[in-house]
Amino acid sequence: MKLKYALLLGVFASLLLVQAGSKAGYWSEWWLIVPPVLGLIILTWGVTQIHSQFFVKAECTFLPEGNEIILSFDDGPHPQKTPEILALLKKYDAKALFFCIGKEIDKYPQIAKQIVEDGHELGSHSYSHGYGFDFLSAAEVKKELELTAKAIKRASGQTTRFFRPPYGITNPNIAKALESFSYRTVGWNIRSLDTIIHKPETLEKRVLKRIKPGSIILLHDTAPAVLPVLESLLVFLQNNGYKTRIL
Repeated sequence: MKLKYALLLGVFASLLLVQAGSKAGYWSEWWLIVPPVLGLIILTWGVTQIHSQFFVKAECTFLPEGNEIILSFDDGPHPQKTPEILALLKKYDAKALFFCIGKEIDKYPQIAKQIVEDGHELGSHSYSHGYGFDFLSAAEVKKELELTAKAIKRASGQTTRFFRPPYGITNPNIAKALESFSYRTVGWNIRSLDTIIHKPETLEKRVLKRIKPGSIILLHDTAPAVLPVLESLLVFLQNNGYKTRIL
């Protein structure tokens, strides 16, 4: 039985048990609040934690061949930082996955094209990356993915194979929309928090101590400290015999 069904069945069973026990006088009816609260906690965890696999099967690690890791960048292309990221990757002979926003690809198609020409791969990160993305209907999510796929194809000639949901949020509507595509949904197991932490030294320490074979590292084209952190990361990988790959 899938984990989500087992958990939800457990919540329902515990609700019936608590209800029966309260009617029999074994405990207070206040205990009736426990199963719904537990269910809400489980649901929130499933929605917000992409590695939970609760609604969507997501690849948050991979089986490496030796010292291999995956670099991934979200929210691009950025007109200034993405070309500099590409230059650093070329300098250290590294490859990466770029999960790009469709409307940004339409703004900067030449940068999206350069990503592919440099040997990297584009992934879908929705078209608008709006704050309400996780509240869209399945049809609206599907439309977002269709628009992004077209933007990627126009800019690069590439048909994307990968998807990463904005904020790593998954839910039944996103799962339903993905049924129309053959995407591999990709998460991460090292979240840099580079959109929140702006000190390069703090970011470096956070990322470098977590690296091991099979790591998928999440960075952002738009992050204030992405460039110095990326160079430190690439030097670390080179000095420690790590290779980058694409899934």
